[in-house]
Amino acid sequence: MVSYMIPQEADKLKKIPLSNDTVSRRISDMVKDVQNQLKMQIKESTFFSIQCDESTDIANCAQFLCFIRYDCGHSIKENVLFCKSLPDHATGESLFKVFIEATEPFGIDWKKCVSICSDGARAFSGKNSGLIARLKTLMPNANWVHCFLHRQALAEAIKVVNYVKSRPLQSKLLENLCEEVGALHKHLLFHTEVRWLSRGNVLSRLFSLRSEMLLFLMDSKHELSHFFSDEKWLIKLAYLADILSHLNILNSSLQGPETTILYAQDRINAFVRKLTL
Repeated sequence: MVSYMIPQEADKLKKIPLSNDTVSRRISDMVKDVQNQLKMQIKESTFFSIQCDESTDIANCAQFLCFIRYDCGHSIKENVLFCKSLPDHATGESLFKVFIEATEPFGIDWKKCVSICSDGARAFSGKNSGLIARLKTLMPNANWVHCFLHRQALAEAIKVVNYVKSRPLQSKLLENLCEEVGALHKHLLFHTEVRWLSRGNVLSRLFSLRSEMLLFLMDSKHELSHFFSDEKWLIKLAYLADILSHLNILNSSLQGPETTILYAQDRINAFVRKLTL
């Protein structure tokens, strides 16, 4: 292509080394350059805030992510500070250790940190041994902000899901029952304490399998079975499944780089106005 479009430049391109080692070195150089730029920008900023989160990648490996938002000139910038792998059972102590090791090369003045945002997982928010409690010893001026996207739950429905999903045999028995009665779905979706986006999907699936769950829990002689024959409770479940599916859409729209509280407030206010129509 280059030979036809700009033949005079083709020879120059042929001289560019493309061996694996050369490409690897160039990538390392670019990474160092980006890190140095970020280091200088953070150093020159007046204040900054961080957001910590623990997530799972496509290989089902736990990853610890930290984002930083800081002032740079006349604008606000947002960057990934680090992304590190975690052990299977992450604790506040292990998170803190990873945090210190990952941020040490940046030489950050933590007194400039004014806010720490995280979800409500125990490893993060534990009063004495959680990550936030440990970080506050480094960041005396920082306030902890609970991510407002993690605050919806429904106790009885989640107990039902956890009862089924916590035991492989129960999940298999429910699957067999759903196959026998020709149900559209065969599995309940799993709920976790801080995976906020799962809640609307969990309730929608639970409501669609309400008849099958009644049979299953009655066969198991479980105390929660009476809920699925309670018309008032089912109406509440249907309502919450519907409203939380809309909240999922809203919550998804609040995600993304450089999202500010002003933008989030506008989207939430628009959502509330739609509810009153």
